[in-house]
This record gives sequence, structure tokens and C-alpha cells, in this order.
Amino acid sequence: MTSTWNGMRYLECGPENPADSTTFLLLHGLGGALEFWSTTVPVLGKSWRTIAVDIPGFGKSRKPAGKLTLDSMAGDLAAFCRARGVEHAVLVSHSIGGAVAARLATRLPDVFERVVFVSGSLLLAAKIVQNPLRGFRTPKVGVAVAAQFLAGMAPVPKFVQWLAVRSPLARRVGMWPFAAHPERLPAGELASILSTAGSLSVLRILLTARSINYVEALDSVPQPVGLVWGASDRLITRSDVLGMRQLMDVQRELEIADCGHWPMVEKFDDVLGFLTTWGLDEL
Repeated sequence: MTSTWNGMRYLECGPENPADSTTFLLLHGLGGALEFWSTTVPVLGKSWRTIAVDIPGFGKSRKPAGKLTLDSMAGDLAAFCRARGVEHAVLVSHSIGGAVAARLATRLPDVFERVVFVSGSLLLAAKIVQNPLRGFRTPKVGVAVAAQFLAGMAPVPKFVQWLAVRSPLARRVGMWPFAAHPERLPAGELASILSTAGSLSVLRILLTARSINYVEALDSVPQPVGLVWGASDRLITRSDVLGMRQLMDVQRELEIADCGHWPMVEKFDDVLGFLTTWGLDEL
């Protein structure tokens, strides 16, 4: 069951007697909500305190007044972490949510000891968002970026949810930007994701995209970094991964075969294995 703190919705699980004091904080991507981590939270929560949140302006969290910026979202999340006593933590983000995660990690270097970017190697995609004409130079990535933004700008209509859940063909046609094999996406988990996906806040961010310096945000991360991405992700190129290594202290990587932009949905076990074996005995 989800809870709310100061208008921010979150889902928290954890054992009564955890093996150690590590906390996992999970952030979703653009237009998403905490439901993207609905399978991850209860499994991680068997051994570690695990929290997934709706970033302010997304999912069912309150919509902040005024401009929606990386700093405003990171500031609200930092206040949440302090209020909830988050410490000795691993910060995990998905997709463009990595920009928010980077700002949050920079704000709270005493709280987060590691940062994991799942499908967050989006250097080229970020350039296309800032200057759409760049998409003509790399049309495959440009089309995928446009599809991601269009899909995230508004809540998914009920009939589309119904069709996607019940028809593998509909999933293949409509979910191609997100998964290597959309027809294989688990129907129950997809239903949960689509029920809260989409937000007009995506449009607010798109209108101010030129002011968002994704590279600068990533370059400021002081913690050791892990990268997870799907080998069939239409948004991520080999150059993006090389660029991430130059920007940050990347200490561990996992490229998942036969996987697209939603590794936590398509290849849950691979992502879980990465999170539970990377240095937790050192934290």
C-alpha cells in the first residue's frame, strides 16, 4: 500500500530485522510513476529497506506550482529523504529520471553511497530533446525519442490500457519504443504501469528542455556509479555508454541481451541481481 508525505506518494517495504542498514531509493523515468518498480520493491524489501517514489509532478504526487526544474524536484526529494531518515543508501533511477537522480545525489553525498542508472545513458537523446533537428542526423534515435515524449505527455486512455493488456499484437504495435519484445511484457505488471503513466508535466519539461543540462548534471555525481542498459534499447548508443564512463566514476556495468528500455520489466532478474550483488557487503 502506498503512503504520502507532503503530497509525495511513495511505496516502502522492508524487513523487521534487516541484514544491514542499506536503503534502496528507486526513481522512475519521464512520464512514469513508482509502479515501474512495483515488482522490484517487494522483492528487494525482503532483505533491505526499499522505497519507490512518484517524483513531484508525476504519477499521483502533487503537481508543483511554477516551473518544474531538476533543482525543484531534487529539492523535494532531498527533503523527503531527510524526513524519512534515509541513509546509507543506493540511489537507483530509470531513463531520464537519471537527471533528477544526479541532482539528488549531488545534494546528498552523505546519504547516497552508490548511484545506479538503469537505461540512463541518454547523452545523444538529451541533445535531441534540446535541439530536435539533431534527430535528423540519427533518425532511429530521433524517432524513439519523439515516441517516448509523445507517449508520456498524457495519461493512457482506459481503452488503450485494456487493449494493451489483453492483446500481444497491440503490445507489439504500441510498445515498440520501450521493449525489445513488447508482446512478452507481463500483462499484470503492464496494467499497473499504464494505470499511472503519462503526465502533462512531461510537456512542461519539454518546453524548458534547453535549460536542462543533462551532461552537467551527470558530471556532478560524486559517488561510484553503476550502469544497466538493454542491448536492444533504441535510445542508447555505444557512444553514449563511452561518454558516461568519461563523465562519472563508473565502477560496474551490465548490458542485458535481448532487452529494450524497460529492463526492470523485461529482465527483472538481471536488474535485481545487479542491485543485490554490487558492493552491498561494503556498505
